[in-house]
Amino acid sequence: MVSKIRKRANIEALINSKLGLRKFASNLITNQDETNLYVSKKTHDEISQALAALKIEIGLIQKSLIQTNTDDSIDNLN
Repeated sequence: MVSKIRKRANIEALINSKLGLRKFASNLITNQDETNLYVSKKTHDEISQALAALKIEIGLIQKSLIQTNTDDSIDNLN
């Protein structure tokens, strides 16, 4: 009788342990997914900002070059 009770208790402990591990694994995967999403958003935002800044700088350089070429053309006419 005592061995049946111990066996039953061991089985219940194993079942509870298995359920606990499943819950832990599920939480771990959820946390990893959230972390990956956060990192990808941060990376995307930083890259987008850098590209926007580069686009603005290129535009300013182009304007400067056009202005320089225009000034040189005017000087050559004089």
